[in-house]
Amino acid sequence: MELKLITAIAEGNFSAILNITSQLTDSERYSTITAIKVLDPYSEKDFPRKNVAAKDIYHHNHLVSQALNYALITMVREESDMPKVIMDRKGYQGYPYKENPFVIFRYRYMLPVIEYYEQFPPDTYIKKILEDRYTKEYNGLSFGFQWYFYKKGWIPFEEERFVRNLLEVDQMDNRSVTADAQFLFQYPEAIEKVLLQLYRIETKVLDLSKWKSDNTLRKTNDLGSAKVTTYWDEVFELLVHYGYQIPRSFVGQLLESLLNQWKKPHLDWHCRLLKWLAPTQEELLAHQQTLFAVLGTGVGSVVKTVMEYIVSIANAPQFDFEGFRVQFPLAFTVEKQPKALLQGVEILAKEFKKHPPYRCQLPRTISCTLHPARCKTTRSCS
Repeated sequence: MELKLITAIAEGNFSAILNITSQLTDSERYSTITAIKVLDPYSEKDFPRKNVAAKDIYHHNHLVSQALNYALITMVREESDMPKVIMDRKGYQGYPYKENPFVIFRYRYMLPVIEYYEQFPPDTYIKKILEDRYTKEYNGLSFGFQWYFYKKGWIPFEEERFVRNLLEVDQMDNRSVTADAQFLFQYPEAIEKVLLQLYRIETKVLDLSKWKSDNTLRKTNDLGSAKVTTYWDEVFELLVHYGYQIPRSFVGQLLESLLNQWKKPHLDWHCRLLKWLAPTQEELLAHQQTLFAVLGTGVGSVVKTVMEYIVSIANAPQFDFEGFRVQFPLAFTVEKQPKALLQGVEILAKEFKKHPPYRCQLPRTISCTLHPARCKTTRSCS
């Protein structure tokens, strides 16, 4: 039995592992735990490799390591079993340390673990595990496990923690564009409650990271690094490709997010998402006051994007010219955006031709915005 289990671990065959460990008696479980937890997942002697190319050894060893973790946790039935599966290891410099097989919760091996828990529902010991793996200081769960444990009622839903855990892709190279897109598509509630809340919770999406991608629509180089925003661009594209319809309310929420005092590249990403979503004229008109307010944020690239939207609705009967006229002078505080400013002036000029009494207001309004001290007195048009 132990030889079959070792073979299944060496092959990374999670289904075979569960099939073997689920049939063990208590005494067999304990003897098997003792026998395999001392094995080295990186040793070809302990876990013989079959037809593994040299370039694939690193990823194969990682698979074997997680398969060993999986085998151990599938032999846990109650809280008293937990200490038995802790492994004694030595670091690169020979220092001893303890390794907990439940570290697998950080990775993407979710379905095999779910299959195990469905077959052997954990008693109170799962909450003991989560007390160690999921604390305020440490989040030892991948988003998939976090969502699964939340739906099982084992951890509470904390919006900010969930949003950060989903959106922040670390350098561990354990994330996959396709896997995340497929998971989210399977659980649309997670899209609505977590992914689409990105507009109001600032996360580390500007960091450089690495990940896997077999997205044929737009494949990134999984051997290099890119900003995490690129990762989520691909996930969004795949979700739509699978048939998910992004709620159009997300357009208005992204527009509102441009008022956040966040880093410019972060806001630029929201602008790119907006262009990808292609707001309709009706949507832009419904949020025109937000567009006008963004003119005063001082972020040149964002003002440029918003001005393009304003130009596209300026001729609509529902366009609030007075609201635009009041807010537009604030755009003159933005540097290096002459085109956007010229577009705004053209909107004003066109409207002022229809209403001559307003013609002298533009230069004075702009002057007062830039030099408030000069506008203590009121002048009339002459």
